[in-house]
Amino acid sequence: MSFITTLTGIADAFGEKPLPTIWAYVRVSDDTHEDNESPDVQRTAILGYCQRSGIPEPRIVYEKASAAKPLFTVRLPGMKPEEVPAASPRPLLSSLIAKLCERDQSKLCEQDRSKLLIWKLDRLSRVAAEQDMLFSFFERHAITLGVAYASESFLADSAASADPVRVLMRQVLGSFAQYERHLIQMRMKLGTQNKYARGGWIGGNKPYGYMVVNHDLTIDPQKAPIVRLIFSLVDGAKMTLNEVARYLRENGHGAKIWYKGKVHRVIKNRAIYRGILTDPTGVAHDRPDLRILEDPVATIAPDDAAPADQAEVDALPEPELELP
Repeated sequence: MSFITTLTGIADAFGEKPLPTIWAYVRVSDDTHEDNESPDVQRTAILGYCQRSGIPEPRIVYEKASAAKPLFTVRLPGMKPEEVPAASPRPLLSSLIAKLCERDQSKLCEQDRSKLLIWKLDRLSRVAAEQDMLFSFFERHAITLGVAYASESFLADSAASADPVRVLMRQVLGSFAQYERHLIQMRMKLGTQNKYARGGWIGGNKPYGYMVVNHDLTIDPQKAPIVRLIFSLVDGAKMTLNEVARYLRENGHGAKIWYKGKVHRVIKNRAIYRGILTDPTGVAHDRPDLRILEDPVATIAPDDAAPADQAEVDALPEPELELP
């Protein structure tokens, strides 16, 4: 059984006739998930729940997304429109819930109503208030929620919302899931700060001439010579950025990727090419392993580097393509 992994796949499934009524949602945060939380483990548990409950196999929506960001956003007084996130951090879950809630199930018998199956409650959200909001949606639209994890399944059955004890237990578990989420965020923040202190690479736009290995920068042996060539053309031959871009295109260094803006971005990264990595807090760290440029910068002969007519150089188009 394959997973549905796109919004188009969800829309196509809801366009089928007869409309599928049994759905499942599987989520992992990223590729570093524990083996006991893998998509296959969650799917196996959900299929086992279906067999025990005597219901057909579901359509399974699979999403790789973190539960660290709130699923619902509210524009508070004083907030500018651009400060409110426009996109859902879990778009497949949001789309699936919206599609399920669109269906009028008030006149349907229980076995014909839509059912959403999950492995554990924290797959929906690790925020206690969001879990309560989702349960309200499901109850209002007569959507049956099934939890495959045995210790939590009794918290989501048809009688759970009328039992104050089970509601309290679900809210307590939701609070623990939220507490765990905050712990993960704190550990990640501390890990990032420690990496800052060591002068490590913490992500972002990778400068040209480097590649990422084991979550840190290292020199790309194929691109480093091009970086040296660019600085020799600018510092030694005194060529303009347009002239450098043309020279690179005409000498086999990437006919489509080089133009004035790209060359300018390379020149702006002079510090890191000298082996100085500045972290987001503004602290500079000595990283000799990242040094591509040495003093003095070798230059090429100006006659070899001289471009054609300047007017022709300035008229060259600047294609909007990113560096690989």
